[in-house]
Amino acid sequence: MLKQLTIKNFALIDHITIDFANSFNVLTGETGAGKSLIVEAIGLLIGHRASSDFIREGSDKAFIEGYFELSDDKVITELEDLGLEVNDGLILARELLRNGRNSCRINGRLVPLSYYNEVGTKLVDIHGQSQESDLLSLNKQMNLLDDFAGTQALKSKNRIHLLYNDIKELKTKINDYQSFMENREAKLDFLKHQISEIENACLRSGEEEELQQEKNILLNYERFVVCTNNAYNHLFKGEIGSNSAYDLVSYALQELEKIKDIDSTFNTIAEKLHTLIFELEEFAREIKKHADDIEYDPYRLEVIEQRLNVIRDLKRKYNGNVEEIIQKLSVLKEEHTDLQQSITNLESYEKKLSELEVEIKKECELLHEMRLKAARDLENLVNQALEELDLPQAQFSIHVDLRDTYESFGMDKVEFFFSPNKGESSKPLAKIASGGEISRVMLALKSILNQYDNVSTIIFDEIDTGVGGETIINLSKKISKLATKSQVICVTHSPALASFADLHYLIFKVFKNKRTVTRILKLDYNERIKELSRMLGGAEQIDTALKHAKEMLKFARKEKCV
Repeated sequence: MLKQLTIKNFALIDHITIDFANSFNVLTGETGAGKSLIVEAIGLLIGHRASSDFIREGSDKAFIEGYFELSDDKVITELEDLGLEVNDGLILARELLRNGRNSCRINGRLVPLSYYNEVGTKLVDIHGQSQESDLLSLNKQMNLLDDFAGTQALKSKNRIHLLYNDIKELKTKINDYQSFMENREAKLDFLKHQISEIENACLRSGEEEELQQEKNILLNYERFVVCTNNAYNHLFKGEIGSNSAYDLVSYALQELEKIKDIDSTFNTIAEKLHTLIFELEEFAREIKKHADDIEYDPYRLEVIEQRLNVIRDLKRKYNGNVEEIIQKLSVLKEEHTDLQQSITNLESYEKKLSELEVEIKKECELLHEMRLKAARDLENLVNQALEELDLPQAQFSIHVDLRDTYESFGMDKVEFFFSPNKGESSKPLAKIASGGEISRVMLALKSILNQYDNVSTIIFDEIDTGVGGETIINLSKKISKLATKSQVICVTHSPALASFADLHYLIFKVFKNKRTVTRILKLDYNERIKELSRMLGGAEQIDTALKHAKEMLKFARKEKCV
């Protein structure tokens, strides 16, 4: 519910703040005082189209902010599904700039207008001379009929939605398989060739590095032999006229052994030299063994080069290293298997699709019958309400047309139709004239469907246009009853309708600082009497008008208690 509305620099309004009641609010005042401006501002607050013409002359921008208190679980769930953190309340704010740009914020966060409007239309429904109602959309009309139809219809609709999603997913798989199977034989042959090519290469992880090292040794074999022999000699064998490292360390160890009984400090060093002797012998052995294992073979060099060429060609062709090519082989084999099984899988998917389509069409036909029955019942209730609202010749009807194709909501096209006069053909509700007539149709629908509609704030702008006598009393009663379940805000010229309100605001103009501005006043009981007297036209017979105004308030209170 809209708890507080703040408007700044908007047409005649410089700055006003309105605190609304959760029930029935009414705005009255002289023509041109700015009542409909407030409705226009609320429209912009929920995402209606903006214009820089709304900005007050002399100002660079206009600002509108509304605080919404949330208590309906359905509304809270819908808003949370849109990604909002509700916490029982929501602040919408919109700023219009002179250059035509505008910003939209929800709880202080800047959001796109489309998203902002989606949120706003879940909070407020406006009916009036120039506003479009969410109730006029075909999607909304279908949802309201389904809610009115009851639990079984909603369960059926949900099953259709789930089946539709399964069918959609299955069709995607079938399309993917059909695309996959184009030129199937050519793809199979190509995959076989790739698999055979990689398998025949017998690639081994690390092989390329090993071959490259062996190639380097063979290309530098002479230097390799000289250096390994020299290293072996220096470490172990020694040369004529010189000792090896092994001999020199052994001599040093022998000398230390002679004095270890004199100074025990050298015992540790002696032990380490003893270990070093064994390590030097082991190093020399490894050098000798590795050098002996390498034998110069010019033909081996040619074999290595050929093998490296095979590996380089595969790396270039498959754009990866040896490890990646080995992994690629597994992927190719899986793809080959999938392609071989594609015909079997496709046939299975097509069979399942056929079964699901039979099932969804059967469910759509069941939902169609439930919608037809609900439509007839709702038509009767709305027509009864229209008769009470002084539209006895009007006819409201609901068309439920079964189509050939199914959607996520079924196979029906649901649309509300209306004929204002007997003998005239019905037209879609969205195409009939706006104004008091359309507002009364909306009121009739709202009075019946409000328990199914989640919008918690309903605004009627001059719904009393062209209504008088007993009809305005019936209209007032319906709005008052509607306000027990939803917040209602009415702009009206009717004193009878205003007398039924729980909270009455007077909109008026004043001349201040050489400018005309709109002001708003929350009326107490005596002020309401005075305003109702003005609306009754009691300037000449003020005592009679004041008495009549008191009687109207007394009558309204009595009727609301019935």
